[in-house]
Amino acid sequence: MHALKTYSALAIALAIGGCAPAAKTTDADAPPAPDTATHSTRSQTAEAAQSPPPHGKRAAPPPGEVLSPFMGFKGGGEGWRIELFNTERYDHRTTLTWGNGAQRAEGMLTYQPTPDGSLERKVLEGPLNVAGTGKDTTVELVEDDCTGGDGITHDHTVIVTVSGMGPMRGCGDLAI
Repeated sequence: MHALKTYSALAIALAIGGCAPAAKTTDADAPPAPDTATHSTRSQTAEAAQSPPPHGKRAAPPPGEVLSPFMGFKGGGEGWRIELFNTERYDHRTTLTWGNGAQRAEGMLTYQPTPDGSLERKVLEGPLNVAGTGKDTTVELVEDDCTGGDGITHDHTVIVTVSGMGPMRGCGDLAI
């Protein structure tokens, strides 16, 4: 009879969504619980360090390493255009066209942080391949309103200086 009452109570508890009562055990009977919190944290940290950042995001640089403050830039002036695209940390793949597209130069420019840490002026330097020859190039992006020849106001003034050529001045915008 006692077994029937226990069985009936268990059936009713399960029918109404309850749980069966836990079996009584002592701490001495239970195996030690694994240290899952420490293991998963170490595992997650190792996975995060090895996996690439999500699309459109950059991984944090190692301590002391410079990280470019922008992902890209597009701009230009009368008869010329420049595009910068951040490829890794502080390097930017650069394409410069001038002569209304008749001349083209490509290369990798490196972001140079300002001594005071200001982001109002961004400078990139490096060689651009001009007609098979590496030419020292400096690109300066200055944060200020700049109205282009098309009448559109842009966020930055851009000044491009390529060795052996006169400076090119125009307007453009950072890629976000």
